[in-house]
Amino acid sequence: MRKQTYRIITGGLAAALVSGLQLPAVTAYASVTNEVQAFRNNVIQLCGITNTEGDLSGTMTRGKFAELLVKASSYKDSAAASNLAAANDVPASNQYAPYIRIALSQGWMRTYLGGQFKPDEPVKMQDAAKAVLTLLGYTDEDFSGDITAARLATFNSLELNEQMGQKNAGDVLSRQDCINIFYNLLKASPKSGSGIYGSLFDLSLASDGEIDPNGLMESSMTGPLLVRTLDELDKAVPFDLESANLYFNGYSSRYMSYESAIRQNGWLVIYYNEGNHTVWAYGEDFGDSQYHVVKGTITKIYYEADNIVTPSSIVLDDNTTYALGSSEVKFMLGINGDIGLDDEVVLICQTNTSQDANGNDMEDYTVVGVIKYQRGTDGSTVGTSNVIYAGGSAPGSSAGTPVVGGDSSQESGGEGSASEGGPDPQ
Repeated sequence: MRKQTYRIITGGLAAALVSGLQLPAVTAYASVTNEVQAFRNNVIQLCGITNTEGDLSGTMTRGKFAELLVKASSYKDSAAASNLAAANDVPASNQYAPYIRIALSQGWMRTYLGGQFKPDEPVKMQDAAKAVLTLLGYTDEDFSGDITAARLATFNSLELNEQMGQKNAGDVLSRQDCINIFYNLLKASPKSGSGIYGSLFDLSLASDGEIDPNGLMESSMTGPLLVRTLDELDKAVPFDLESANLYFNGYSSRYMSYESAIRQNGWLVIYYNEGNHTVWAYGEDFGDSQYHVVKGTITKIYYEADNIVTPSSIVLDDNTTYALGSSEVKFMLGINGDIGLDDEVVLICQTNTSQDANGNDMEDYTVVGVIKYQRGTDGSTVGTSNVIYAGGSAPGSSAGTPVVGGDSSQESGGEGSASEGGPDPQ
């Protein structure tokens, strides 16, 4: 199995590039800043906060900003049309009226004198600072003296201005400025200090302090599916691939085609989001990417010491231990799941590198996705549910049709024990 020794991508670029690939020469002129920004834009779009396509240099209006606030909050599914005006100059027919109504009622934004909201005017830095800090739990009582200046100082100290530079209170914000603000909001800790704001979207931070793109995959993607050719990919994804955003092993790239990715790796495990036209592709070798794929047979299943029905890790026939990440993966390998001992599986793994006491690199692997193979008596892959593609050969196996799911199950093991070989543990 390929070993990863380090992540060559640093800082905000950590989830923005396909690393270690032989990319076309066009990548030579792609600046780090552009790739960082592309990743940030994709995160905001995947979260459903706003569309990040087109020209982002134009100004953001107050009405549109109210919409972003709602879509980045716990009220994201609560904006409904009403027969009531949101403000003196915002009739019920205004497209932003439902969002403005919520933004005003929650104290994120305020009207001008005379009760006017001025939805078509540009949003200013002082408006954004107040709104975002309020989302994080701050109130006017948290600031003294010049409240506007104090808010802005707190806003900057929390690095909510990252990737947009220093702004004065009266500066007008562009669409790109606001996208950066909301990405920074996702990374920020609420005033309570508990976790990150992005946990509202089931997000967490990667080891480099940026949003872990795998959380987006887990919360919004359909899959995993195994494909070997571009034709199979076309059949598996129910929308035009040319219009899709593409991620390889968690990194986004505008330069790697589907065809070259499949040709380089031989096969891909994909997840897709039909609503956001996004495809996530995983292969065995993507250079020094944080994610990679492993195929093998399960030889051991370890269970949590304090919960003997919940598996915590598995061992494949390569004698490597793979920790189980999400609750969905644990369920698939649990007593009510469809995957057990002696099953052939493809694992999508997240790799983490640390050092032992002697300074040697150590790696651990966390399973974030899994595909199971079923085999008939003739050695072919069989099954009736979730067929991925017909014909062809799965990597490292005899000809057949890979499927997700199956009929096998396993019983729980003892406390802190491993079930090994042969029949499922009793």
